[in-house]
Amino acid sequence: MSRNPTEADRERLHEIKRNLSAKSAAFVDEIANEDPDLVVHPRRSLKLLAGHFKAEGEGLTPDSPQYFQSMRDHVGLSGGKRHVRVLAEGKQADPSNQNLMTRGEYRAATETVLWGREGGDKCGTAIGVEEYLRRRDAMRQQAGWFDKLD
Repeated sequence: MSRNPTEADRERLHEIKRNLSAKSAAFVDEIANEDPDLVVHPRRSLKLLAGHFKAEGEGLTPDSPQYFQSMRDHVGLSGGKRHVRVLAEGKQADPSNQNLMTRGEYRAATETVLWGREGGDKCGTAIGVEEYLRRRDAMRQQAGWFDKLD
């Protein structure tokens, strides 16, 4: 997420969870921890709602493991890993969409940016997409440092 949750975000999250089963409320908490905007942002939260209807349309029982996995797949958080889309050459990634990478970012993640000593056995190998995105998101939260590198 490119920002910290506000008090209004926390109130909206509480309001959403109030009408859910305990299992669904716990699932929403998981999603909110991974990408709070998927729950509280008016437009992005529609994707979560669409995932609900898609899962029901597939005949999945709400609160079942298959239902929650279908929801995760739909919003791009399958198994805790993001489904990342690499943009065409020359296109700029929208900073609010954390699942988009430019071709340059993808090359950096898979070829250029390497693990240092902190990587242990991975030292000298490319950090990969997940670690690159984790670092990019952290840098965006720290006064937009990542955006200053573009």
